[in-house]
Amino acid sequence: MNRARLALGGAAAATIGASLWWRRNPSACPYGQRFVIQLPHPGITRRGLMETLEPRPGERLLELGPGTGYDSLPVAERLAGGTLDIFDIQQEMLDHVMRLAGDRGLGTSSRAWVTPGSCRIRTTTSTARSW
Repeated sequence: MNRARLALGGAAAATIGASLWWRRNPSACPYGQRFVIQLPHPGITRRGLMETLEPRPGERLLELGPGTGYDSLPVAERLAGGTLDIFDIQQEMLDHVMRLAGDRGLGTSSRAWVTPGSCRIRTTTSTARSW
């Protein structure tokens, strides 16, 4: 029983330590680990996001680092006739969002689909450079 508690305590401490390190040393989430950013985030809800942004039809918004589009696409659906510009340093993430946007029937520019009356989603990517 003591060994189990010790192992559990060690695992908890390692998890907390890794979380603190990640907060102090943020980096882009690799596309291969995209499932992590789709997990529920307590305190950051889609409802709260919508209440804060208050996206309206015809508006133009910019999202930096959309990841897999978990929050991007619901916002885009409220921008009928507007534009959601997304910017990410990882082309794989942008391609993922564009694929999902197409599946949902959202219009996209600079890629493939344009649906009359829908929100246009435009993508921009940048290559990270160190000087």
